[in-house]
Amino acid sequence: MPVTYTPYPKDLNLNKQDIPIPGSETATTSASYVTTTFDPSLIQVDLNGNPRPRTLYELFENTANEFPNIPIFRSRVLLKPTKAGEAPAVGNETVDTTYAEVQHRRNALGSALLALERLGRLRNPNTPAG
Repeated sequence: MPVTYTPYPKDLNLNKQDIPIPGSETATTSASYVTTTFDPSLIQVDLNGNPRPRTLYELFENTANEFPNIPIFRSRVLLKPTKAGEAPAVGNETVDTTYAEVQHRRNALGSALLALERLGRLRNPNTPAG
């Protein structure tokens, strides 16, 4: 599939690149925004002709399945304290966490939460069952 590029619109307003989605703002969160630069419906497939992900879940799953051994996170190793009561120090060595590891941990956590919910152990004890 040939790569095509969509030019910027001639009437591009850099002061209004996005607009809030009506009804998405709550008392505790800001609104969700959508781009005004491009119509998202124009981008239906990726460069390989596959349907583009519509949600973060689909994006993560597609990436984890295509690139399971690519690191998604990198963190520094904590060094053990040398004296009692001393806070751990951060070392120079780093450890990678791959997409496959995150996917596995996410699935295990979800399974555990689902099992607890089915056993009735996640409900509020002050709320009557039923």
